Amino acid sequence: MKLQQILINFLADILYTSLLFLGGFGTDPNIPVFGSKPTFWMEMANEAFIKRATGYEWQRRNDVNVDIDEKEIHSGDFIAITRFDGIDQIIQYGAGSAAGHSTVALWIDGELHVVESQVKSFEIFYENEIF
Repeated sequence: MKLQQILINFLADILYTSLLFLGGFGTDPNIPVFGSKPTFWMEMANEAFIKRATGYEWQRRNDVNVDIDEKEIHSGDFIAITRFDGIDQIIQYGAGSAAGHSTVALWIDGELHVVESQVKSFEIFYENEIF
């Protein structure tokens, strides 16, 4: 392979990899691109990465808000979380899972908490997300 082709492939790989991670760096979910939510290109690139790397194909579905009575949630209930930010897809690839984060419902002194063994940055990623 010629050096020129190697460089072209290298630059294409850098661009593709950057699409997995670039966006969603802020804390406000209402700001496009620089807000807290992954961008549309991050979602598409991360879906393609998982399909290519693991064979798992995410299926799009309509956004639906479901009101669940807290009384129906019990300590120990498992809640799988995936955010198309590149980091979760690395976790999925490495763990062989369809989830980026594994959380558990836990009732403490009559108050419902969703807990995860995680670094302190969990609050930054998920405080404005829906669950």
